[in-house]
This record gives sequence, structure tokens and C-alpha cells, in this order.
Amino acid sequence: GGETAEQSRKRWERDVIHYQPDLVTIKFGLNDAHGGEAGLGLYIDAISDLVHLIKKETESDILLLTPSMMMKKDNPRISEGHQHHIPRFIKLYEEGHLIRYVQALRQFAAQHAIPLLDVYAMWEEMEKKGIDIHNRLANGINHPDRPFHHELAAELEKMLFPV
Repeated sequence: GGETAEQSRKRWERDVIHYQPDLVTIKFGLNDAHGGEAGLGLYIDAISDLVHLIKKETESDILLLTPSMMMKKDNPRISEGHQHHIPRFIKLYEEGHLIRYVQALRQFAAQHAIPLLDVYAMWEEMEKKGIDIHNRLANGINHPDRPFHHELAAELEKMLFPV
């Protein structure tokens, strides 16, 4: 938690390759988006390097996941102790950084024929249905609520075990 894809490099061998997993899910982007336009290349480079390392060092399947949506406005779910984050996250949304990271990951997955669970699209669908996404953020900022985690698990199950 709290790391970007680039910062996670130091853990790849210890936390992934060492275990020779059957499946590796990769979900970065929320913290990366704070790097703005300048960090987008680092993000995709780190994702690419991780994918290549996994393919080289394991027989694992790989599943990429786009990040979740983040807050777009001040909302009552944000605790007093986190109020200082509001301007930074609103600016992030207004400048469109997160969606650019999502689009870059979507493009990377398509170009490399890597399965993608588009978590961000799940949030976009909620908005289309008129749901205030802020009510689905447990902390009002960037952490999905428990019901969303159940919905995400159901979508993951559909991808992994199609009928």
C-alpha cells in the first residue's frame, strides 16, 4: 500500500518471483497518478518490466487491473484527519491524470494481449447509473467500500472461471 509501480520494483523478486505463482494480478495506478503527466512513462515502464520479468522467471498467468476511481469533489465521507488531502485529490481529478493512467494501461494490455479486468470501468458504470461514487469510497477519497470489493471479486471470478 502507498507505493507506485516504480517504487514496487524492490519487492518483485521477494514478493512475486520467489513464490513461482500460477497467477499474478497487477493493480497499480492510484498512487502513480499523483506523478502527473511526468510519471506516466515511469508507470507504464514499471508495468512492462514487471510483466516481462514474470513471463521470463515464471510460468504464471498475468491479469492486469485498472485502478479504481478516486474522489472528484469534497464529500462528507472524508474524515477530519484527512481533510488536508482534499485539494490535492481534486486537482488530480481536474487535471485528468488518473484517467490518462487508466487509458495507458488499457492500451498496454491491448497491445500486449494481456487480460485486463477494467475496474475503473466498473466505477464509470456506477456513474452512468446515477450512483454517487463518493458513497462507494470507504474513506471518501480513494479506498473502495466493502461491497465494491465483493463486486470486484465477482467480476474476477467471472474472468477466471467463465461459464
